[in-house]
Amino acid sequence: MPAPSPVDPNRPLSATPALERALSRVGGALSTTIAVHGLATVVMLIAAWVGWTWFADYVLRVPFAVRVGHMVIAIAVPLVALWRFVVRPWARRPDRAGLAMLVERANPKLGELFVSAVELQESPTPSGDPERIREVLAHAEERARALDLRGVLDRRPAFLRGAGAALIVALALFAASRAPEHTRIFFARFFGAQEPWPQRTHLAVSIPAAPERAKVDVGQGEIAVRIARGGDLPVLVHAQGVTPDEVVLHLSGGDEIALSGAGEREFRAVLRAVQEDFTFYASGGDDARGDRTVKVSVLEPPDLGGLAIRVVPPAYTGLPERLERDHDVRVPAGSTLAITILPHPADARGEVRLLPDDRTQELVPRPFPSTDDPKGATVPGLGFDLVADRSLRYRFRLTDATGLENPDPGLFAVEVAEDRAPEVEVLSPGRS
Repeated sequence: MPAPSPVDPNRPLSATPALERALSRVGGALSTTIAVHGLATVVMLIAAWVGWTWFADYVLRVPFAVRVGHMVIAIAVPLVALWRFVVRPWARRPDRAGLAMLVERANPKLGELFVSAVELQESPTPSGDPERIREVLAHAEERARALDLRGVLDRRPAFLRGAGAALIVALALFAASRAPEHTRIFFARFFGAQEPWPQRTHLAVSIPAAPERAKVDVGQGEIAVRIARGGDLPVLVHAQGVTPDEVVLHLSGGDEIALSGAGEREFRAVLRAVQEDFTFYASGGDDARGDRTVKVSVLEPPDLGGLAIRVVPPAYTGLPERLERDHDVRVPAGSTLAITILPHPADARGEVRLLPDDRTQELVPRPFPSTDDPKGATVPGLGFDLVADRSLRYRFRLTDATGLENPDPGLFAVEVAEDRAPEVEVLSPGRS
C-alpha cells in the first residue's frame, strides 16, 4: 500500500473556515507585531549610534581612524539588529497549531479544541471515529464564529516602540532641517571626507588699556606693541561663541601662560616687567590661534641725562650767580632759576609738573651746559624758567618720537629761604 501523501500546510482548513479566518488574523497580527517591534528596535539602535557618533565628532573632533570605526559599527549594528529582531523572529513564527495554541491560552475554556481541529485537518490519515471527528470539527467551527481575539496578543509594547521610533525619526529630520549645513558636514565626515566643522569658539585678543609706557597699533591680524623695557603689559582675551574652560597664551620662547577668567567671556593676564622682544597668540576651545598675533617690541624709554639749575639771586642779596647740577637747591626768595635738563634721546620732548599747585609747563629747547668741556660748550637740552617765591617740587615728563614716556619722572625740590628784615639784638644794655 503506498504511503499517504503529506498535506500542504498552506492549504486552507476547508472544514472549519471560521477557524481558518481566526488563525489567519492571529497570524497576520503576530507578523505585524514582529515587524513593528523589530524594525523599531533597529531604528532606535541606529538613531542611538548615529547620535553618539554626531556628538563625539562635533564635540571631541575625533580623528579620521575613529570616524572610520564609527562608520563600520554603524553598518554592522543594523545588520545584526535586523537578524536578531526581525529575520530570526519572523522565521520562527508558529504554524497553525502554534497559532491555535496561542488562542487557547487566551481562552482556557477551549481546552485543546482548536489544536485538535487543526491537526485532524492537516493529518493525511486522521485516526479515530469519523463521526467523532466531524463532531470535533463542527464544535471548533461553532466556537470560532463567536471567538474574541482581542486578548490573544498584547501588541501595545510593539506599537509603543514603533511610535517611539517614529518620534525619534521625526525629531532627527526636524533637527537636520534646522541645521542643514551641519548635517551635510556630519555625513561628509562620517563617510570619510576631511571637511572641518565650523569653528565654535572665536577668541578676540586685545590690549585693554594702552599702558602708560607702551604704544599699541592694531592691524589686520596683528597687534604691534611698543613698550618701555621693564613695563607691564596687560592682555585681554574675549571669547565669542562657546566659552572655553581655559585660554592659554603661547609665547614665542615656548612658554605658556594660562589666563584666569575675568567675567563670563573674558580672560585677563598681566605680563610683568617685559625685558625683550617676543610674540604671542591665544588658544582656547577649538580656536587654535585667536584672531590676532601680538608682536611686542621692547624699547629704551626716554630718560633724564642731567639736570642743570642756574640760580640768579635777587640784587639785594649781593650773592653771585651760580650753577647747580643734579640735586635739590636752596635759594633766597625772589631768585630767578633757569632749569635745564639733558634728555635721552636728544629729540625727546616734554613738560614739567609743578607741585603742590599741580600745574604743568612746556619744556622749551635751550642749551644744556656741558661738564665735559672746560670752555663751557653746550649741548641741546630742554628747560624752563622759574621765579622762586616759595618752596616747591617739580618732576619732568618726557616723550620720545615713538610715543614712549620716561618710566621714572623723578622728583626735585626748590627750597626758598624767606627774606626777613634785619634784627638787632642788644647783648649788653649797660655798654654803649
